[in-house]
Amino acid sequence: MAQTHVLRVPKLDLPSILAQQNPHIDLKLEAYEISTRNFLTAVSGYTQRALAEITHRKNAHVTEKNKIAERTQQVENETNACKVKELELIATLEREREERKEAELSVAAFERQLASIKEQCALLDMEIEQRRVVVLNLQRERNRERSILNSYASKTSPELLECERRLHSAIEGIGKDKILVRFTHLDTAEPGREFSFVIDLSSKIYKEPVEIRSRHTLSPPHMFTAGHNNIAHLNILPNLDFDLNVRVLLFLDPVLP
Repeated sequence: MAQTHVLRVPKLDLPSILAQQNPHIDLKLEAYEISTRNFLTAVSGYTQRALAEITHRKNAHVTEKNKIAERTQQVENETNACKVKELELIATLEREREERKEAELSVAAFERQLASIKEQCALLDMEIEQRRVVVLNLQRERNRERSILNSYASKTSPELLECERRLHSAIEGIGKDKILVRFTHLDTAEPGREFSFVIDLSSKIYKEPVEIRSRHTLSPPHMFTAGHNNIAHLNILPNLDFDLNVRVLLFLDPVLP
C-alpha cells in the first residue's frame, strides 16, 4: 500500500504579498494535483477494500445463513421425529399400562388361588396327621394281633407238625388266599405217591371244585368219591372244624384211572 503524503499549505502573509512589485500568490497547482491524485487513489483503494470487505462479509453472511437454515431444517426434522417418537412412546406407555393392569389382575387371581391351595394344603395336612394317627393306631393293633397270632402259632405249631406227621401230609400257602394240601399213603399200591388239592380262601364260599392231583401222572384230576362217610365233594370242608376235616381226609379215596 503506497504511503500518502498530505501537503500542508503554509499560511499566507497577505501584507507582504501586497507589498511586492508584482504581487502574486503561488497556488502550487502541481502539488495540488499530486495531492488530489493521491487522495483519489486513496479513496479508490479504500472503496475497493470496502467493496471487497462487504463482498466477503456478504458471502460469509450467506454461508452462515445457509448453515443456519440447514441447522434449522435439521432441528425441525429432529423435532418432528421426536414428536413421532413421543406419540409412539405414549402409545407404548398406554399399552404397558393396560398390560400392567391385566398382570395385576392375573397376580390377584393367582394370589387367591395360592391362598385357596394353602388352605387346602392345611386341610390335607390335618387329614394326613389324622390318618397318621389312625395308621399308628392300626399298626399298634396289628402288632398286638400279630403278637397274639404268634403266641397262638407257637402253641399250635407242634400240634400241626404232629398232625402232618401222622397224616403224612403237608399244608402250605401258594399265591394269594390259596392253600395247597399235599399228602401221601393214600394209594396202597404206591404209598409214596403224592396227592394234592388247592383250597381258595378268597371268599367265605370256596369257588374252585375240590380236586386231588397226582404229581406222578398226567391223567386228569381225581375227584373225591364217597368213602366211609359217603362224602362226594370236599367243598363241605369250610363248614367243618379242623379235627373233623382231618377225619374226613382219612376216609377219602381217589378214583384211579
